[in-house]
Amino acid sequence: MDLFQMPISNLSGVSNARLMYFQKLGIFSVGDLLYFFPKSYENRMNQKYIAELSDEETATVTVRILEVSSRRVRQNLTLISVMAEDETGSLKLTFFNQKYLINSLKAGQEITVFGKVSRRIGYFEMTNPSIQKSTKGGNFSENYIPKYPLTKGLTQGVVQKAVADALTVAKEHIGETLSMDIRKKYHLCELLYALQNIHFPTGEQELSAAKKRLAFEELFYLMLGLGKLKLQQKKVAGPKLVNYKIAEEFADKLPFPLTDAQKRVTREICNDFKQGYQMNRLVQGDVGSGKTMVAAMAMLICAKSGYQAVLMAPTEILARQHYEGLKPYFDEFGISVELLVSSMKKKEKTAVQTGLQSGEISLVIGTHALIYDTVEFQKLGLVITDEQHRFGVKARSRLTEKGENPHCLVMTATPIPRTLALIIYGDLDVSVIDELPKGRIPIKTKIANENQRGLVYEFVAKELSQGNQAFVVCPLIEESDALDAENAIRVQEELQKTYLKDYRIGLLHGKMKADEKDDVMNRFVTGDYDVLVSTTVVEVGVNVPNATVMVIENAERFGLASLHQLRGRVGRGQKKSYCFLNLADQKARKRLEIMEKTTDGFQISEFDLKHRGPGEFFGTRQHGLPSTKLSNLTYSMETVRLAKEAAEAILLEDAELILPQNKQIAQGVKKMFDRHSYVSQL
Repeated sequence: MDLFQMPISNLSGVSNARLMYFQKLGIFSVGDLLYFFPKSYENRMNQKYIAELSDEETATVTVRILEVSSRRVRQNLTLISVMAEDETGSLKLTFFNQKYLINSLKAGQEITVFGKVSRRIGYFEMTNPSIQKSTKGGNFSENYIPKYPLTKGLTQGVVQKAVADALTVAKEHIGETLSMDIRKKYHLCELLYALQNIHFPTGEQELSAAKKRLAFEELFYLMLGLGKLKLQQKKVAGPKLVNYKIAEEFADKLPFPLTDAQKRVTREICNDFKQGYQMNRLVQGDVGSGKTMVAAMAMLICAKSGYQAVLMAPTEILARQHYEGLKPYFDEFGISVELLVSSMKKKEKTAVQTGLQSGEISLVIGTHALIYDTVEFQKLGLVITDEQHRFGVKARSRLTEKGENPHCLVMTATPIPRTLALIIYGDLDVSVIDELPKGRIPIKTKIANENQRGLVYEFVAKELSQGNQAFVVCPLIEESDALDAENAIRVQEELQKTYLKDYRIGLLHGKMKADEKDDVMNRFVTGDYDVLVSTTVVEVGVNVPNATVMVIENAERFGLASLHQLRGRVGRGQKKSYCFLNLADQKARKRLEIMEKTTDGFQISEFDLKHRGPGEFFGTRQHGLPSTKLSNLTYSMETVRLAKEAAEAILLEDAELILPQNKQIAQGVKKMFDRHSYVSQL
């Protein structure tokens, strides 16, 4: 029986009342539940007496309750305090807004608690520990307790019980998804064993074996599917574009020389154009590496070969910047180019749509407005998407469907190590612009602690006094009790009253409407604002040459890739630029020191890969392709390498997966991709 066809309502612990909450988490079947992996575990093997505890450690302690009390701190906050002891010392337990404990915990009761310990004068304290009434001496029956992502209406206990029930059903119905030969060759455990130990591991080795097996399996099928798709795409006829000389003429008219990397990538694109097959290529380049000029040359070749080309950007601001920057070059070659964005008047949109349909307009640059049904092309030959992961497969496919197998070029400024990019973007050919234009002034990056925050903003004020502009980026929009982090609204108010009171400060965040965001960003670009306080919505490639300072508050809360992308918003002009990483938690300093040492995004991504594993990078895939369930769990590059090796060996022998011995593999690939909104032909 296919467990992905068995509804979770079949499980005893999933009532009709709870069904909708599981569905909110994307869990509809028993199979979905089995592959709903824990985000972390509580390791309760570290059982100690109170006297053996150390400050900041996480431990399990069995204690006897002395006293339970509660007090209301404010309207929405009630503290429950429990004083407890064992024969070696005292322990205070503090709980926030868990009023039910008043009735469930009594003096004289023995309980076992698990949590992080803080040393106080004369006693230790745990805040919001996990708690279990003791049985058989007070030891937990499990060493590793799974912790799942939750939604309102579900508790850890409810999900844990449902998963345990699903595993019981799986014992009777689950089928193996990898052949004995593959499991033997790569030393992989059986599927049922892996699922049992990914949810309820009996030890560290068992958990490691489960992760390896499940990571291998999903990467193996992902690479098989993408590899098969890539081979199929190589057979799709596409426009034959021949006028390459125009690219050389374009390069000669630029006020700066192309880098060797730009020339190499342009040649790779031209080679695709010659083949007569549809191109599907990713151009990966660091911030400021010149991807847009490569795209412009591809568009010119397309237009001079008698076809139309389209460039789609994720925001109106970016689309307008591309249009205004490239139009003078296209005009010089007599090539018509227009802009198409949602904010244009209906009359303007209609004129562009008519010109595209008649073929009068050769090139168009725009946003999602390009994928509307009212937009038709006479002869579409090339589709380019900028910051492609912001659109995903669906938007790109809706554009390509407006022509007869047009060439596809996708661009990203997110640096990913080449070996990993070849896996993550397995359905695309990958080109890398790994060189920055000569003469670009490197951005000076400095990590600052809380005591230096005032000095940072004094420096910002000095830059502003010289007519420059600044970005300030915060991790949150509003106040949060859960996270002690600077937020955009509070920071804007603080700066307006203190360090930057003489300057005009704009505010930008994701909760604003699209037209509000565009208005604020436009006012910053045109100089109406001196400072822009923002969340990470500013990350996408907006060009503000006059901005020379970037301050990132609570930088420890950002990944290195995000920090690098944010830093790239400054240093886009001819002035020396600066980036300050303000830290609230000094423990993160060592991880962030790479940002001070280099502005090379590929070096930073290699560092991230080495220290945090490849799982983080699988979140950068374009929307619409199968996601990796294990991306939040660390697995090694060795597992990635082995899965790639196994997939390539099979495709080399049987590219269509039609041989009898590969029937099970073909079904596995189809099942993985069918659960996502991508390619039906797999």
